[in-house]
Parts: sequence; structure tokens; C-alpha cells
Amino acid sequence: MEYFVVTLIIILGIFTGPLEARYMNFSAINGTFNSKYMSGIRTWVENGLVNIEMTTIKTLNYGMRASTSILLKLENSRKYQTLFSYDIDICKMLGGMSDSILRNWFRNVLKYSNLMENCPVAPAKYVIRNLHLESNNIPPFLRAGDYRFVVMNYFGKKKTKSFDMVCRFNVDMKIV
Repeated sequence: MEYFVVTLIIILGIFTGPLEARYMNFSAINGTFNSKYMSGIRTWVENGLVNIEMTTIKTLNYGMRASTSILLKLENSRKYQTLFSYDIDICKMLGGMSDSILRNWFRNVLKYSNLMENCPVAPAKYVIRNLHLESNNIPPFLRAGDYRFVVMNYFGKKKTKSFDMVCRFNVDMKIV
């Protein structure tokens, strides 16, 4: 029993322990979209900060999902290895899902944007300006290195005929 308690304390310390002052610098971003839902996406990185402009032309109703992955760039390679992936119902997350990495990151994004905080998402122009991930939102298990964050919003079920992508972003970043 003691072993279990000590192991649990160590694991909790790794995932929630105090963070050293760290910084994440964005290096690249690209976005693609489905013209059924959006009329355009413009992305750029300036001074290590992410900027996105996107215009939705259709209400994004309940049932929209997000598939997100964090990948670590392998040393001396162009290849990335997936560290973890999530697939979540966006409206449920916005509606009160308990704290998680993704919810905390989304709260951070809201500080720099005019994104909707609830569902459904109305047709409009949405912008994210000068986004940076605050050091308290960088999980301690993400050590210094090069990473890629991939997020794809969609309706339906992946790998079936019901799958309908809304948009996808690939964001490259470096944690120092």
C-alpha cells in the first residue's frame, strides 16, 4: 500500500508539480479548411506568437469533435513521434468538463481571441492574436525540445463515410 501511495505522489508531482520558468516559442503554423463550413483561414507566426484569422459561414452545431495530438520531433530527424492524442466532444469540453490539459489550453487561447466559449458556434470572423502558451500551462512532462501540435475539428466518426472535417491546424513549437 505504501508503494502505491508513494508512486501516486511521484506521478502527481510529475504531472502537476511546480514548474520551472519555461517558455514556448511558436515557429510555424498552417491551416486547412472545408469550404462547406468556412470561407477562409489565414495563419502566421510573428515574433514567436501565433496569429489566426478564420471565417465560419455555417453554424457549427453540437457534435463537433476535436482530434488533438502532441508530437515530439526526433533528434537529428524530420520525423515526429506521437506523445499523446485526445479525441473530444468540443461542446462537452466547453460546457464544463473537469480541468484537463486541453481545457486549460483552450482557456489560454480565449485570452487572445474572440472565439466562442459555448456551442453552437455562430457564423463570424474569429481571430487569435499574439497567442503564446503561458508557462503555467506547459505541462512539466513536456521537456525542452521541438514539438508539433495537431488539431482537427470534425463532425461524424473518423474513418467512416460520416466523417466531415471542418478545419485542421499544424503548429510547430519549441519549448526552452
